[in-house]
Amino acid sequence: MTLLGDAAHLTPPLGAGANLAVLDGAELTEALAAGPADPDEAVRAFEERMRERAGRWARITAAGVERLGEPRPRRSPRPARGGPPGGPGLLTAPCAAWGGARPQYSAAMTDGGRARVRRRLSTEERREQLLSVGARLFSDDPYEDVRIERVAELAGVSRGLLYHYFPTKRDFFAAVVARESERMLRMTAAVPGVSVRAQLPAGLDIFLGYVAEHAHGFRAFHRADAAGDRAVRQVYRRSLAAQERQILAALAADPEFGPAGEGPELRMAVRGWLAFTTAVCLEWLRHGELSREQVRDLCVRALWGAVSA
Repeated sequence: MTLLGDAAHLTPPLGAGANLAVLDGAELTEALAAGPADPDEAVRAFEERMRERAGRWARITAAGVERLGEPRPRRSPRPARGGPPGGPGLLTAPCAAWGGARPQYSAAMTDGGRARVRRRLSTEERREQLLSVGARLFSDDPYEDVRIERVAELAGVSRGLLYHYFPTKRDFFAAVVARESERMLRMTAAVPGVSVRAQLPAGLDIFLGYVAEHAHGFRAFHRADAAGDRAVRQVYRRSLAAQERQILAALAADPEFGPAGEGPELRMAVRGWLAFTTAVCLEWLRHGELSREQVRDLCVRALWGAVSA
């Protein structure tokens, strides 16, 4: 079985090919179960991932075989656990694979700086970490191009742990979109008893601060509408509908707009303004030609023009 798996994946007879064969079978089953409407497309997508992974492991194992024939250099004595004075030890040396620190732990120095107290991330902290990685990847690449293997690699976790939190890629992206939607709804919530005209500039200023600080998440949120997955697009459109309802409720509660805040014309105007504001913010992130204050004032004027027409 080991030799057959290695031969099928064009890897040396070290056993990696057999492990890949088992993984291939599991992923193919998952792909067919997730896309029963078009099994041919599911198989094609699986084959692309399989070939990429098999090629990578063929190179890794071939390099391993070459190293087996190289003379082994003499090892220097292992340093004490605390390390030499002024130098990193086993507990303080950063791990390059995680960019300087293992993400599944938080660490703090004890008195004297000689050891670290390490803490495993809680369930919520781990989930937040995975969603942050996902927001970054989905903001840079289309939904179809993001690979779960890459998410796990950047987060420093196994694919199994990622699937424990999010059973499918669709669930993962939907969670990224939902998180950004909840953030935007919280920070743009109307203040009861204050007119819309009075609170709109300040609300937009806060919102633009969020857009600048969480650019990856904002872009990932608005990429959802272009995703080929219908369920993901529905999550995105429900989020936009919630923003629309929140604005309309604030207008309806304002004496300046009163019952007109519930009419179809105003609803269409608000929907168009949301699309305009999204386009302006994405352009602002891309080029940054206007200041934050200029973008805010532009969006304020656009809403008043839309609802007063």
